[in-house]
Amino acid sequence: SCDAGNTNARAEEAARQLVKLGAVAVVGPTDGDAVLSVSTKQTISAGTLLLSPTAMSSSINDLVDRDLSWLMSPTMEQRAPLMKLSLVALEHQLSAERQQELKIGVVFEDNALGRSSLASLEQHKFAGETLSSAGSRSGRIRLDRFPSEPADRAALIAAYRAFSPDVIVLLGQSGLVTEW
Repeated sequence: SCDAGNTNARAEEAARQLVKLGAVAVVGPTDGDAVLSVSTKQTISAGTLLLSPTAMSSSINDLVDRDLSWLMSPTMEQRAPLMKLSLVALEHQLSAERQQELKIGVVFEDNALGRSSLASLEQHKFAGETLSSAGSRSGRIRLDRFPSEPADRAALIAAYRAFSPDVIVLLGQSGLVTEW
């Protein structure tokens, strides 16, 4: 057992030590980017099974890994139908209540989870437009990457206040919610 912390480098070091000790399986890390890093740099070449209890990035399923990297949670692609149903229900409810054209903002973290979440929703239609048509002439859809720098995040949050969407979809780790 070890605490790999929250960085890829620490997760890789923890996996390296566990592989060196002869572990046949590793449970963790929990973040999709760390799983990809640990798998490609440590466990696959050692023939060690890697189980992630919470990572959801579909790119983990795409690894050429001799079936050694496993997810215990559904991927974002598997969760996307439920998200789409929820967005449709929310859109219908808000349309009935507000009697106006709705606006939506989609913010994604630039990591494995955020990118796979975005890919699973890009073709979803909200207010008659696909989410991938952000920047269209209607001005009702906004799509942004969540920056890693705090100052850039504050500017993005301020821009969303000015945009004033009816719905904001946050795609990424749970920490994203606390800042918004």
